[in-house]
Amino acid sequence: MENKQEVGTYYVDAMIQGRKVSMLVDTGAAYSVLNRDVVNHLHLTPKEQVGIMTAHGHRSKVNLFVLPELVLQNCKINDVEFVVLPNQINILGLTALRKMSPLIIKLDESDMVFDCPTKE
Repeated sequence: MENKQEVGTYYVDAMIQGRKVSMLVDTGAAYSVLNRDVVNHLHLTPKEQVGIMTAHGHRSKVNLFVLPELVLQNCKINDVEFVVLPNQINILGLTALRKMSPLIIKLDESDMVFDCPTKE
């Protein structure tokens, strides 16, 4: 899977229902985020509404969804909670990263490798 690094940020490719989705790895994001195009493809129903604060300090209520399965490199993650934000990139946040615990992340100049106990 391809990893892209831009100015200290890392993007990884995840597989969601057979579809490759590029996601920004953000350990500061409480929720994982998927954009509306991906969610429309998944045909999921919202679980509930939750209050969030964006990185820019804006508060809002958004729909919370549960993704049955997300595969990231050799890690398979079940029941990942995520939100949908308008005009937003896909973000791999703490709702997914916590489920990979204990998680080891290996970095070099251009690659991020995950090693987790929930292997495929």
